[in-house]
Amino acid sequence: MKKPIRIHPALGVLGFLGILGFFFEPFFCIFFGFFGFFWWGLLSKEKTDERLDENLKRAVSIAGRLGIVLCFGILFALDKKLSIEFVLLWGSIGYAIVMVTSPAIAYFFDRRG
Repeated sequence: MKKPIRIHPALGVLGFLGILGFFFEPFFCIFFGFFGFFWWGLLSKEKTDERLDENLKRAVSIAGRLGIVLCFGILFALDKKLSIEFVLLWGSIGYAIVMVTSPAIAYFFDRRG
C-alpha cells in the first residue's frame, strides 16, 4: 500500500491570491485553484481504500466533463472575437473551478458513502 501525500488544509488560504486577478492581470485568477488544497487536505486524512479510490475516479470524471465544456466555451468565445482579457479571466476562473470541484466532490462522495 502506497503512503498518501499529506497536505495540510490550511494551504487552501493561498486561493485568496486569486483576488489579484481582479486588480492586476486576469491570469492571477487561476490562483483560486489553490482552494482545492483544502479539500485535498481533508481527503489526505482518510485511509486510502477501494471506496475512496472509486469516489476519486467518479469525481475526476465529473470535473473532467466540466473542463471539456469549459474548453468548448473558451473556443466559442475566441471564435466570436471577444476580448482576450475577457477570455483569459473566465478561462482562469473556470480552470480554478475545475481544480476545486474535483476534490470537493470526492470528499462529499466519501462522506455520503
